[in-house]
Amino acid sequence: MFLKNLMKKNSELLELAISWHQAGLILPNTWLLDLDTIYENAKIISLDAKKKNLQTYFMTKQIGRNPFAVKTALHAGIDKTVAVDITGAKLLHRYKIPIGHIGHLSQVPKHLNKVVLEMKPDVVTLYSLASAEALNSAAKEKDMIQNVLIKVADHDGLFLPGQESGIMIHELHEFVKEILKLQHLKIVGVTAFPCITYNNWITEDMTLTSNTKAITRAVKILESDFHLKVSHINMPGNTSSETMKLFKEIGATHVEPGHGITGTTPEHIYNPDAKENPALVYVSEISHLFNNKAYAFGGGLYVCMGGGPLGYPVKALVGSEYQTAKHQKLSWEQLPLDNIDYYGMLTPIDNVKVGDTVLFGFRPQMFITRANIAVVGGLKKGSPKLLGTFDSACNMVDENHNVVAPEIVNQLIDQYLTTL
Repeated sequence: MFLKNLMKKNSELLELAISWHQAGLILPNTWLLDLDTIYENAKIISLDAKKKNLQTYFMTKQIGRNPFAVKTALHAGIDKTVAVDITGAKLLHRYKIPIGHIGHLSQVPKHLNKVVLEMKPDVVTLYSLASAEALNSAAKEKDMIQNVLIKVADHDGLFLPGQESGIMIHELHEFVKEILKLQHLKIVGVTAFPCITYNNWITEDMTLTSNTKAITRAVKILESDFHLKVSHINMPGNTSSETMKLFKEIGATHVEPGHGITGTTPEHIYNPDAKENPALVYVSEISHLFNNKAYAFGGGLYVCMGGGPLGYPVKALVGSEYQTAKHQKLSWEQLPLDNIDYYGMLTPIDNVKVGDTVLFGFRPQMFITRANIAVVGGLKKGSPKLLGTFDSACNMVDENHNVVAPEIVNQLIDQYLTTL
């Protein structure tokens, strides 16, 4: 879905991906991240946010919490990160990456609250009294007070399937009364998700969701009925430079760019003037031909909000060098959800050969796949260098797939950041 944008705005990345794959530097089932472009995108978003006095937390799950990419974005001005779950928090903390927010889409498991408190997050989001009590108990043991957000919802709230959660507005008074009894928690704000969305992926209409109304009502309740100071109004969802003005207008104090930093929000499909550029490509290889289909190695073929009759059609470039591949765009046949993506099936197969490079430009969620992640620096300066390859568990690995110690990884990252 982003191939057209990649070909127009970052063809150097596509050309490099084919060259490196054909040379054996990167293997099939590898995401290649362009750190130079991530840096420029993050700087654009950070500057726009700061002009509007918005704090930025980088949602890092889409790029597999890759420490090179995350620290590059922070170096560009992004404030901190958001951990979508406890595993993400641990992986970020492993590389000494500051965590601003945890607990929103996934509550902290009861026995891991002390671990989270040791990471010193700015805020922890709560939407159950049991989670609040467990966090309070851990904070009491550490003789500290933890700032918390309340995730709110209403009857007409918008949720992604399987992510339904929050304190209903009509129950907020009772919930707040109970939280205020917990002496080691401090309510500083509210959140909900998503706050900005697109009607679908066929049109480019950007809209506020009903969740923003729930947030506004919750802020009024906290300030008017409980006389609490609300300093943190967190509004995640499709965050890019394009949405900053709207977020500020509806009262946000904190936003959580993710796909915006890699140039893969819906806006980046439809808006040719989008400030951010695409910064990633998925690299595979033709394994075999069978029954008039070309089979490419899979493992990372989870497509976020794409494919199928209601989504944006996904295609791939195929060839052994870019000048050929850019004219050979094949259609991808997405598998049913109950099938493992051992292969991606492509048609038509005219002129396709076993061993050809396959390039996808879809919108990823790398953290739930079996894909490797490779990072390139210096591409925009004409001196690209493969800085590292990571497995699906966010371990940097050497050519023999041995794990590289985080301390060494951080040293390599620091060396790269001095070149920016």
